[in-house]
Amino acid sequence: MNDHLFFTVSTAVGAVLGYLLDLGMSWKEWAKLSGNKGLTFQGVYSSRTKHVPTAAFDSSFNDPRFKTIDAHGWADLQYRRELPRGWQITGRAYYDNDNYDGFWPVNVSETDEPSVKLFADYGYAKWWGSGIDVEKTLAALALCPMRTMEAARIVGANFRRLSIIEYTFEKGRAARSGTGLHNLGRILI
Repeated sequence: MNDHLFFTVSTAVGAVLGYLLDLGMSWKEWAKLSGNKGLTFQGVYSSRTKHVPTAAFDSSFNDPRFKTIDAHGWADLQYRRELPRGWQITGRAYYDNDNYDGFWPVNVSETDEPSVKLFADYGYAKWWGSGIDVEKTLAALALCPMRTMEAARIVGANFRRLSIIEYTFEKGRAARSGTGLHNLGRILI
């Protein structure tokens, strides 16, 4: 039995403190702006902070420093324009971001005298890219009043860049990244 994980509720104040530390806070924002010239911007951001009073991962019980913070956001800018003779062009640029931070206090003492150390880990990811597509509607076939099939030829290229940074106290810091260029050519029916 681990004596650090066993506890009794000796006062109502301790129980209330544990309950309050178990709460989390979060917020979200979303925006979309569209213009009559085919330009659209969309963006999202959300964040959550969660305190953990339950002594998970051999941490100290009821320590307000034990928490995780998650955040995610993205932005997308798109331009779409109808061209003569059934052609359409779409250009897009985007950015995406995902963050995690975790903090947990652990009693590292091997004696009865506590010695609490604050451990941390994190993970950050970012990716951004752009693309352009040119589309031509070749034919449209009305199957019934509620469904129309279109045959279209789409040609385009997309660029993407990814960067990830992670840290855990067991493994240390690790980073990786990559770049991709994708060609697109397909016929939709």
